[in-house]
Order: sequence, then structure tokens, then C-alpha cells
Amino acid sequence: MESLGYLTEHTYCTSSLNMDIKISPEELGEQRCSDLELPLLTSETLDEVVMLYLGSITNDQWLLLAAGSIDSAAVTLLSDLCHEVVQTVCNEVLDVVVPQVPSKNLGHNFMESTSNPSCTSVTMYLDESEAPQWERKYHSVTVEDI
Repeated sequence: MESLGYLTEHTYCTSSLNMDIKISPEELGEQRCSDLELPLLTSETLDEVVMLYLGSITNDQWLLLAAGSIDSAAVTLLSDLCHEVVQTVCNEVLDVVVPQVPSKNLGHNFMESTSNPSCTSVTMYLDESEAPQWERKYHSVTVEDI
């Protein structure tokens, strides 16, 4: 079965956080997640991928699924479908978001994160053969961003 990739995260936090202190992203010179334009994901975005996989499910597998049972081939097929859906959404989002992120936030080294304990470094490998793909530094995520 194809590798599903992996996500590694190195988080360094200060031991005491005071949640009452609020500093705007503008004061920090940061870009907020909510400031970014995101792609409009419609059902058409995923139709081709979903139909390809659903078309591969045999009549016997559909009967098993309808009865609440499943065989290993169907598990593999549906797992691969989920992987492809996530990969498609990631690609669509990254195609739109990456050009909006200032280049200073891309590709920083690990030592920069360790020297700034309020920083979170996330390295995302969407496919092991493409790793490392992007490395981003995130300073803050607000309730509005979520």
C-alpha cells in the first residue's frame, strides 16, 4: 500500500503563558491565517478522484458495505480514496496559499525555532518521496482564524 506521508511537529513553549496579554498580529508583523485567500473547494474539485475510486468497488464489496461488513480490499481502496481526497484538498489549498506567504516564512532552519521558544515549527511531508516540501513558522493562531 502507498505511503500516506507523515507530519512532524517540534513545539517549544515557554513554561508560563499569560492568556490575558493580547498583542495584535500587526504589532508582531505577522500575517494571520484569516488574512489569506483560500480556494473555493466545490464537489467538482473532488468528483474525479471520488468517482475513480467508487467505480473500483465491486458489486460484492458494495453488498458487504451495505450489510455493515467490509473486506480488506475495500478497506485498502477506501483508505486510498481518503488519502487522495486529502492530497487533492492540500494541493488546492497550497496552490493558493503559498504565493501569499512572504518568503521569509518559508524554509527557515530548525535552529531559528530553537532560539525562539515561543515558536512552533511544523514540517509537513505530504508524500515521503517529495519530502521536505514546505516548512513554515507559525507564531499565533486566533479564535477567529479557527
